[in-house]
Amino acid sequence: MNLQQRIGGIPINGAQMGLAVDRRGFVFGRWNDFVPRARAKINRRRPVLSALEAVEFAALHLGLPEPAGIRILSRSPGAQSAVTLEDPNLSRDSIPAKLVYQPVGPRHPTRSSLVADGRLRLAWDLTIRTRDGQHWWSVQIDAENGDLLAESDWISHETYRVFGPPPIQSPLGGPSALVGPPLFLDSPVPSPQGWHDTDGLAGPEFTDTRGNNVHAQEDVDANDAGGDRPDGGPGLVFDFAIDLTLEPSEYQSASVTSVFYWGNLAHDMFYKYGFDEASGNFQLNNFGRGGTEGDPVVADAQDGGGINNAQFGAPPDGFAGTMEMFLFSAPVRLQVLTPPSLAGFYQAGAAEFGPAPPANPLEAEVVEALDAADGFGPSTKDGCTALTNPESVDGKIALVDRGTCNFVDKIVNAQDAGAIAVIVANNVGDGLLTMGGVDPSISIPSLFIGQTGGATIRAGLGSLIASIETSPMRDGALDGGIVFHEYGHGVTSRLTGGAASASCLSMAQSAGMGEGWSDFFTLFVGAAPGDTGAEPYGVGTYVLGQPKTGGGIRTQPYSTDMTINSLTLADIETAFPPHGIGEVWATSLWEIFWELANAYGLDTDIFAGYTGSGGSNLALQLVMDGLKLQACNPTFIEARDAILLAEANLTNETNRCLLWRGFAKRGLGAGASVSSDPGILTTSEDFGLPIDCSEFCADGAVAVSEQCDDANLLDLDGCSSTCRIEESYLFQGVAQGGTVDFVVDGEQISIVTLAGETAADIAAKMADAIGTNPILSGLGVLGHASGDSVIVAGSIISSVISDPGLACGDGLVAPFEQCDDSNLVDLDGCSSTCRVEESYLFQGVAQGGTVDFVVDGELISIVTLAGETAADIAAKMAEAIGANPILSGLGVLGHASGDSVIVAGSIISSVISDPGLAPQLPLSDLLPPMVALLLLASGTLWLNSKQHRHNGQAIS
Repeated sequence: MNLQQRIGGIPINGAQMGLAVDRRGFVFGRWNDFVPRARAKINRRRPVLSALEAVEFAALHLGLPEPAGIRILSRSPGAQSAVTLEDPNLSRDSIPAKLVYQPVGPRHPTRSSLVADGRLRLAWDLTIRTRDGQHWWSVQIDAENGDLLAESDWISHETYRVFGPPPIQSPLGGPSALVGPPLFLDSPVPSPQGWHDTDGLAGPEFTDTRGNNVHAQEDVDANDAGGDRPDGGPGLVFDFAIDLTLEPSEYQSASVTSVFYWGNLAHDMFYKYGFDEASGNFQLNNFGRGGTEGDPVVADAQDGGGINNAQFGAPPDGFAGTMEMFLFSAPVRLQVLTPPSLAGFYQAGAAEFGPAPPANPLEAEVVEALDAADGFGPSTKDGCTALTNPESVDGKIALVDRGTCNFVDKIVNAQDAGAIAVIVANNVGDGLLTMGGVDPSISIPSLFIGQTGGATIRAGLGSLIASIETSPMRDGALDGGIVFHEYGHGVTSRLTGGAASASCLSMAQSAGMGEGWSDFFTLFVGAAPGDTGAEPYGVGTYVLGQPKTGGGIRTQPYSTDMTINSLTLADIETAFPPHGIGEVWATSLWEIFWELANAYGLDTDIFAGYTGSGGSNLALQLVMDGLKLQACNPTFIEARDAILLAEANLTNETNRCLLWRGFAKRGLGAGASVSSDPGILTTSEDFGLPIDCSEFCADGAVAVSEQCDDANLLDLDGCSSTCRIEESYLFQGVAQGGTVDFVVDGEQISIVTLAGETAADIAAKMADAIGTNPILSGLGVLGHASGDSVIVAGSIISSVISDPGLACGDGLVAPFEQCDDSNLVDLDGCSSTCRVEESYLFQGVAQGGTVDFVVDGELISIVTLAGETAADIAAKMAEAIGANPILSGLGVLGHASGDSVIVAGSIISSVISDPGLAPQLPLSDLLPPMVALLLLASGTLWLNSKQHRHNGQAIS
């Protein structure tokens, strides 16, 4: 809940208060930017200048063309004297103008001094978008003297060459691009004057990679003393070349730029989900919004203090966070060049012994190394003894299988046979290993590949040419996913247990979950439209030379497919801490992410925060709120329950069962337990749901109370968000005036039509009438207008259209009509009530018994007497239909015609227990074409209607 401070109905610019309120009405979080003693600080209550004069002053201050032909489009009543102006020579769009109070102070004050000591001047708030589209100015012009009090350009001109923006995170997503910060139009803005500003006023204080949120530099010598920072110049253009064929030292400026960009992006995104000043975020200046300032993130790119890693230091609020991004060892690459059908790169691992593959590709034919069956085993392809085909191996790249002897023995045997390199293929899956061992005599490079890759290469031997090489080292700073992971440690550390504590994720369970939250943040930022939860997604794949779908720096790629990622709660007992434990938690969070995303969609604007729509953004909001609600050093169960509590506060348990389903899938179900000591890793996993969630809409199963279930909470896909079948009804024609009465799930609804209303108008009225009916709402009945149709998640039993423009007999098949033949005549295939007429033939002479039949859901019974003819029975059937009040209300008619009865309705089933009426002819000869299939069983005739077509429309 956001509150705006006003004086006499005029808002104070930037003076807002935010409240987080749970469903019981209790406030559990707030930030306050109100101006104290505001009335005493205002300079006046009425403007001296008009809005038109304010626009003229604004054009002068901004260096824009002089207004010419400015005119007023509209005025709005109220204290703000809001007016909309237009001048095509000045602004691409119309110019909204309204009165505000603008805080002012010394020439370069901090935001806190504005709030605490500043004056409030009445100003015209104007929005001007220049004709060339290069600027979108929000300016405040003094309503007394025309001074420019404040200005902000909504179009950012800070640009950075990076591998982004999200969902792109690394070079795996495509080439680098010159991108800017996200645009925020709603308050509060995370970085009010951009990423290089520190005082909250227009104009940057730094033109290098420093600002209010992040101070980034290289730290190759690992002295933490503040290394080189690239400068973007007055235009803040950080466009530095990135050549990935070179070592990272050759693109150092680009590396620092990348860390600065992704660090600020993380700051702004997390801000919109609640990691703000009052919650202890990382900022040099907190602009008077709470918390302790003076603590931006100090981020080191290409830090020389480590390798194959990255790390984040998160001290309490008020102390700067530290991020150190290291380089990663040069990955080895195996490329098949020919034949073309097998060409491409194959994932490969390196060896700890022998030389690394050369930087320049080593190219040669690949041949199979053969040895004799020996004491190591029967295989002749494992290279465990001297090779038997040295003449084939000499000068080539040898292929051998893993197994039965040491890696170094295989390489030595191939080397002795003249091989120039060796490829070792896994014999137990596609997992990659770093081959270990020691043998100083080895002088040729070797690689390790998966079983599938080995089989593919072996199938092409005879003409297969490959190259092996060592690519340059990989720079972790170029992978935005790793930066987000590290920044995430600062977020979780300060939100858990409060920003003043730095040790609330320090026990075995909580520290492991800390890694899991950070992985989840990386997954969230990388999720793209069209993705599915089942797809494999690796973290840190770029730095290891793997594709996006690889395992990355974790034991398994993340996926909701249990065959790809099998982790459950019990795995924390044997997982390598803390990252292995974190994988289990991140997998659980990934499950609830996709439960919500599948239900409400994937929001492509990850920087909007949760605004009431978008399942993906809701997932992150719940995780962030859960961090604030959980205890210091929580257990897995406590962290789970904090997210469930966050959902109850935010969406009133609407999505409770979706969360439970995600958690239960990974063993964190209703009966799961872990040690209450967060330092002990003992578990009892459970995959069950709470009783009230065992049957609920969107679980992929049709429960007793549901009509359908398509495993999502989306409407307009055939099965509604309330798990009711959606029926589509098309209106045609133009209303002449009248009424439409319809019965939906037993509830009668009436709408009045007006002359000239279109079919779309009528559909909208019908949908609105359904939506506002309290009884139907309670039954889960929904109505959606879609053009000329209304889609109803419920059963429309009947309709009477008394509007001649929409009625039966007008030659149009209207909703609730099965047919329309431009007349109101019965017995011509389409009845006077616009229902398809089905003909049923009776034959024989009754011996006495009954005929039971169901017409449009109504059970009708007639008694037959001995000697009655088929015509008598047909007449009785027609009379029974006509006498039934429910069928009459539905427009169902029955007509006797000789031995037949013609029914304007659907006979669902019939049981004829009078033996004299049983058919004597073959079934194919007995029934006319309109009659449904007759099934004869145990001397009883069952009559079931099937789907027919009339005038091109399918009728059931």
